[in-house]
Amino acid sequence: MRPVVAIYYQRQAMESTDINGLRFTLDSAIACQDVAAKIFSAKFAFADLAMMLNLSRVFEIKADVTIPEAVLHQLEKLNISQQSFSKYSSSLLWLREHFSTFAQVS
Repeated sequence: MRPVVAIYYQRQAMESTDINGLRFTLDSAIACQDVAAKIFSAKFAFADLAMMLNLSRVFEIKADVTIPEAVLHQLEKLNISQQSFSKYSSSLLWLREHFSTFAQVS
């Protein structure tokens, strides 16, 4: 096995001071690069995955506990809804669509 894609993102991590086990992460500047096609070098920039997918940030709630109704209510007021998103899977799909060499090696 060998890596086929490198994923880069900037992460802000926060932890609730009121509720033990409740954490939040906000990922931005999400980008990917084809490692398997040997373009992993300084002269090839990471593809801006966030821009290509019309995605500015990924907000995650990680909880070891049941998320309190008050938190869910605030998220609803901000029009934030649950969605599934994988930086890895999205990177693979985008690279397969845009680089013919990627489809051959992955």
